[in-house]
Amino acid sequence: MEQYVSGRKGDTLEAYKITEDIRKIAAALHEDLRNYGGVSDIEKTLVVSACMLAIKYEEDGIWCIDELTGDQRITDGEKIYNIIEKEIEKSLPEDSAKTMLNVLSCIKELKIINKINRDLWMTPLKGFILCLKVNLVDFCKANSITGDYLGIFYSEFMSYSGSDRQSLGIVLTPAFITDILTQLVGITPDDIVIDPCCGTGSFLVSAMTQMENKGLASECICDNRLYGFDIQSNMFTVAMTNMIIRGKATEHIKHLNFIETDSKKIQTECMPTVGLMNPPYSQGKKDIKLTEIYFIKHLLDSLVPGGRAAVIVPASTFTDTAKTNEIRCDIYEHHTLEGVISLNKDTFLEVGTYPVIAVFTAGIPHPANKICKFIDFTDDGYITQSHAGRIYTPMVETQKKKLFSAWLEDDAAPELCIKTKVKKDDEWLYSFYHSNLTIPGAEVFSDVVSRYLTFRLDNTANGRSYLFKDEPRDVRSVIEPARLDSKKWCAFNIEDVFNVAGAKVTENKKKVLIEGGRYPRVTCSAFDNACEGFYSGITQDGEDVTLNPGRCLTVESATSGFVFYQPYDFIANPHVIAMRPKEVKLDQFSGLFIVSCFKHSIRNKYNYGYKCSLFRLKKERILLPVTEHGEIDYGYMRSYIMNLYNEKLMIIYSDMMQEVVACF
Repeated sequence: MEQYVSGRKGDTLEAYKITEDIRKIAAALHEDLRNYGGVSDIEKTLVVSACMLAIKYEEDGIWCIDELTGDQRITDGEKIYNIIEKEIEKSLPEDSAKTMLNVLSCIKELKIINKINRDLWMTPLKGFILCLKVNLVDFCKANSITGDYLGIFYSEFMSYSGSDRQSLGIVLTPAFITDILTQLVGITPDDIVIDPCCGTGSFLVSAMTQMENKGLASECICDNRLYGFDIQSNMFTVAMTNMIIRGKATEHIKHLNFIETDSKKIQTECMPTVGLMNPPYSQGKKDIKLTEIYFIKHLLDSLVPGGRAAVIVPASTFTDTAKTNEIRCDIYEHHTLEGVISLNKDTFLEVGTYPVIAVFTAGIPHPANKICKFIDFTDDGYITQSHAGRIYTPMVETQKKKLFSAWLEDDAAPELCIKTKVKKDDEWLYSFYHSNLTIPGAEVFSDVVSRYLTFRLDNTANGRSYLFKDEPRDVRSVIEPARLDSKKWCAFNIEDVFNVAGAKVTENKKKVLIEGGRYPRVTCSAFDNACEGFYSGITQDGEDVTLNPGRCLTVESATSGFVFYQPYDFIANPHVIAMRPKEVKLDQFSGLFIVSCFKHSIRNKYNYGYKCSLFRLKKERILLPVTEHGEIDYGYMRSYIMNLYNEKLMIIYSDMMQEVVACF
């Protein structure tokens, strides 16, 4: 077992360097536990906890590491266990002590780590203790590291394990995020903090640190101000270890099922004013009580009225699903949403989810006129490398300052923050409320018109001019339209301006459709006006296909929201949405203008992780030109596209005429 990190005295290390050093320690120890101890993934964290407690009690003068001799009558594991048992039974309630001792008993039961290894000249267990003492504990002391170094260590250590943490939804919170959550709720010395899914205890340690920095004695904090629960006996043991090695053994960290504990009982007995939580992920597929949104509701119900809560959960927690909408509505009716912060998708590298931080005030129904903040913090300053994980850069501190400026100040960082009222059936996400409400550039319209003309000319050349028979033949614009940036524009809600509904579908799963007809089939494609091919108006079963009336916009709802103008009646694939203005009937000119505006509005918004659904589309906003009276200016739209249309046609005809002349 090598010395993983060389000690450096007198330096105050930056947080990123601390994490990098601890990551190296965690990786090396993980290898040693496997190579020298044959320890399973589940047992690795428990062996580490036992070793850390042994180091703590040695520093207290209770025993000496020289007592570990590899004796097989009383093994090293038994010696350490007996010491831990004696100290824990003195300092903890009986039920907590019993749980911890049952979990930590593995150190005396694992035979390989209690036999002298010829390469080490000691038992692997003694080697693990020495390595942790020198490379973690002494290293942190030498460099004045007083933060939650054990929490950082466990988070990094578990990232190397393929244990059951994933199946159990155990995702440890990075220290960077832990600090952000505790700062968002503004912890004071008067607060009582609860973490109902406490894991390693990182939120509690961070809260304790903030209270100590504000002058509250540590003894008072542990006795009266910190409450933690965890359903997993292993994680409960890790959390207790984290507190004990700090000299903060407390009876208020308990091994229990938070969800099955009555919220009023918690509120009455603990009187918590602050809740911090990273609940188990993806556990609610069968049981609604295991969903992240239910954990949030239960936490808020457990806080005293006016209490603050900050939680980190997957973005999907606040999306529109029949299963969770009722709970989200209940939260809205009994508590207040303050805001939601979208984080980088790599925040939890091993999980592959889009996390968000949500902040609430408990016990106060959400006011209808409440302005909430939705902040895009996906650019957090870190970079991600395939083998090194998340790497600190100097931009981290800059971005963090921007975040808190946007959160605390009304007019700071407008490029990151959306301030808006929310409804209970909204999706409480930055993505939901964000639209690109800037005036589209001329290049957007040019691209849309070019693609449409290409599609039209191709089909005309192939004998399908009938598709466009209802479109205007006279394309001469009477007036020169105003420049885009000199025109007055206004933002509109899609559902206020358009009738939006799923297109009538004729599926072709069993080759129902007959190829080679006159009717185009609109799919979820991003190309060729979303036209996949042409089919007969009668199915193979002799039934009429379902046709959708043309002169409308189609939007695919499978992923990215590709939008096109359809001049003709069409057959629709699943996941195709039809949009029709409520006031007018579209033609190719007004239709292509709106297509351009819509594409610009949702640019880079939708993807496989956040799809353009019918619900989201209805709530979308779009910037459109208006008259002096504030009405949508369809006349301007037609004139602008008509002129652009003519320009492109003249180029095409000019090139073609040159080819014709060349033939003679």
